[in-house]
Amino acid sequence: MDMLMRFFQRLKSIPSALAWFIDDVLEGVFRHIPGRLGPFHIGFRLRSWYWRRKCHSFGDNVLIYENVRLYFPQNISIGSNISITDDCIISAHSDPGTGEITLGDDIFIGPGTYIYSSNHDYTTENIKKNPQYTAAPVVLEGNNWIAAKSGILAGVTVGSGSVAAMGAIIVSDVPKNTLVAGVPAKMVKTIEKISNG
Repeated sequence: MDMLMRFFQRLKSIPSALAWFIDDVLEGVFRHIPGRLGPFHIGFRLRSWYWRRKCHSFGDNVLIYENVRLYFPQNISIGSNISITDDCIISAHSDPGTGEITLGDDIFIGPGTYIYSSNHDYTTENIKKNPQYTAAPVVLEGNNWIAAKSGILAGVTVGSGSVAAMGAIIVSDVPKNTLVAGVPAKMVKTIEKISNG
């Protein structure tokens, strides 16, 4: 890791376009290294090390699996004890203060899940020619399970202890300790938490 730290320090003296290119290539390489490669789980370690440098904040014990993409990570805050599994996309808005994404502690995000804090403004007369965007923060308060192939859209807060069933598309706030499912996601039931010691 010390060698990588020295390498990234040297990147600061390279012209910005070349530094951006090298950084992007490294992210692509790190994204595909198996998480449990070798006795030290080198893929998990490299990805955590890389994203810790990029994200607004980054907690402890964060496992980022293969082929996860974080867009505009400077506007993404990641808590502790989090698993972001294969093929997830977490995309914050590019402008600070308009569409941050905050992941609290103790969260499991299933494979193929998408979290977006911005979207195309569909009221624009010509979306392709003159794209406009809307943005709003996304917050997962903590102790959440977002099952595989789910989606969370801009402006949503998922309350502490809540769960999204597989394939749920969450377009509005989810209260604390609630199971949601469907497209768009609807409340299925309140979850009664059991202490597991």
